Amino acid sequence: MKFFAVLFFFVLVVAVTFNGADAGNNIRTPPCDEVCHRSNPEQESCCKAHGFSTGRCKDFQSFCDN
Repeated sequence: MKFFAVLFFFVLVVAVTFNGADAGNNIRTPPCDEVCHRSNPEQESCCKAHGFSTGRCKDFQSFCDN
């Protein structure tokens, strides 16, 4: 039982670490949500139009990077 508790804790730490690494310096940008169903170049151009260098969508929400 103790082994499974340690294993669960380890998996949880790894999952949180990878989730944080994926986040980077993403800044939520609601005005670009409307282009999330379009192509990647259109998503990036919306972020650039709002003063960011690049961006992406996740779950139909726009995140832009400095």
